[in-house]
Amino acid sequence: MLILKKQNMNFDEQAQVWDKDPKKIERAKVVAKEIINFIQPYQKLSAFEFGCGTGLLSFELKDSFNRITLADNSEEMIKVLKEKIKAAGIKNFDPLIIDLNEEDITISMQDVVYTLMALHYMPDIDKTLKAFNSTIK
Repeated sequence: MLILKKQNMNFDEQAQVWDKDPKKIERAKVVAKEIINFIQPYQKLSAFEFGCGTGLLSFELKDSFNRITLADNSEEMIKVLKEKIKAAGIKNFDPLIIDLNEEDITISMQDVVYTLMALHYMPDIDKTLKAFNSTIK
């Protein structure tokens, strides 16, 4: 648990500059394209992004899902995300701070769960995957 908290502090420190890395932006675009091609959501489905950071991936998917819940355990990442949502006038995003190591997921049932570059930070991957499974319709 101590390691996870140290990583969070690091993510909190990186939140303001996270979107300035072209590699992160390109990765989000590539993964979003793959999600769209595979799922073909066309605004019918709801989605849950785990470890959303500043929302780079979900911003690429904002027109593909009816509603997206974006979750991260970094308060600063969620703060930047909320600022971006407000600036872009996005109405179908629901950001929340959640730590799956500390609490159960308490969100509505979702059609799709996705994550990008976050699972390797989870100390109990089985618990995390069970939590994801519990949110799928």
